[in-house]
Amino acid sequence: MLEQIKKNWFVLVVAAVLLIASGFYISNQRKSIATGKKVDGEQVVFSIAGQNFLATDYQSRLDEIMGDATLYQIFERELLSGLDLDEDLKVDARLRAESALNYIKQSQGTQGLNSLEKELVALGYEGIDSLSEYYGNVTKYEILVKDYFMAHYDTLFKDYVEESKPRLVSHILISMEDPKNPTEDEVKAMQTVDQALADGKKFADVAYANSDDTSSAENGGSLGVVDADTSLVESFLEATLALNKGETSTWIFTDYGAHLIYVEETDFKTLLNNNDYLSLLTEENGTEVGKAIWEVAQASDIEFNKVETEEKIKTILGVNQKEATE
Repeated sequence: MLEQIKKNWFVLVVAAVLLIASGFYISNQRKSIATGKKVDGEQVVFSIAGQNFLATDYQSRLDEIMGDATLYQIFERELLSGLDLDEDLKVDARLRAESALNYIKQSQGTQGLNSLEKELVALGYEGIDSLSEYYGNVTKYEILVKDYFMAHYDTLFKDYVEESKPRLVSHILISMEDPKNPTEDEVKAMQTVDQALADGKKFADVAYANSDDTSSAENGGSLGVVDADTSLVESFLEATLALNKGETSTWIFTDYGAHLIYVEETDFKTLLNNNDYLSLLTEENGTEVGKAIWEVAQASDIEFNKVETEEKIKTILGVNQKEATE
């Protein structure tokens, strides 16, 4: 359910969904241990090559796997809940929660709301009434990661930005059967676009109304953040990387037709506000994100009642002992 919300522009920490799915799977597996063969009074779950796997071992292993994950859920939720969020962002979190609930009610009704309730509870929240808190914590998480990325920009991203030139890109496509010999109608379509832009209309509005790339047109022609490693037609990518912020290309022809390309943003800090791009960088720099979370935990003076608990959290975050004490 939360993943479906994400597809409608809401942000979600993807690992949470996988964890929830695992939780439901394990719950079902626990229920499926049927009465049958026993050894020394213990239930046998299954046997392989004559070796018996007992219910107690099975349960212990599942608890070990899910226990650490649940422990981290509690740790992260409590850590984020203790961080401040300004009033504007609190209002934004509440509005996002309201929009999500309205979307679910309209598209899936009671069944969808029940599913969302279960997922929020599985994440450690009280249920639907805590959805705004969930979005607030997601926002805090994003801020935490972005602040860390910018604080360590020189070591993590400076070379990448200089070499790969990431930028937020939009385009308008006029499809053509034979791009080398456009038809009269295809030429008129290009002229319509040129005139609309000359009249001062926003690129996004013109793309929405005229682009034949329907998947991007719905988002104002946006292709998201593109860099030198993005898989695009060579001539299109070259033209894209040659543009500065705010510039629009001349018509670029590919096998798909004619394209106008617009670069909306090149500032790395601003690009981090693009949810898909931030998610990608977060995945690619998972160890650094773990360090970011641990830094905040240390600054928050979190106390662990057991050394083993602290070690488990550090292991999950990928923080070694030296880094943890620096």
